[in-house]
Amino acid sequence: MVREAIVEVAAYRQWTIHELAVRSNRVHVVVSAPCDPDHVITAFKAWATRRLRQRGLVGEDRRVWSAGASRKYLWKPHAVGAACRYVLDGQGVDL
Repeated sequence: MVREAIVEVAAYRQWTIHELAVRSNRVHVVVSAPCDPDHVITAFKAWATRRLRQRGLVGEDRRVWSAGASRKYLWKPHAVGAACRYVLDGQGVDL
């Protein structure tokens, strides 16, 4: 559901997801968006949280995300490629 929500908000906002990995304890996204990364992070967290709550998987009183998030600007195509490889292949074995 988290993956679906992130893909949905990116499509709605016309952002480009280059790579996405959703794990049980973290999410990694390489995304191009014409706005501040804090806006992107807030949107991803909000849409995913709403979806989890709507499906009854997370109670209204439960905190879903840790504070903050990592954000890196990727200015060159090779940097985007390296980040995508990390997201795709650098997360360890599938759980």
